[in-house]
Amino acid sequence: MADGAAVIKQPGDAGLDKTTPFGWETGRHVVHHSYIWSTAIEYSTEHFGQLVVYNRANNLVRPEARR
Repeated sequence: MADGAAVIKQPGDAGLDKTTPFGWETGRHVVHHSYIWSTAIEYSTEHFGQLVVYNRANNLVRPEARR
């Protein structure tokens, strides 16, 4: 988490306000870098949620929760 936060903070607000072509469906979208980061973060939380469901369904306890 700390490494990811450092990468996001490195270009600062000006870097997050830059735009870039984003080829999601048509390749003609232009989005701010902040949108790309927020989309990546949201996507990773969906994967984490799936891992939580898998662990609960299989009676597993992740190492961070064993304390």
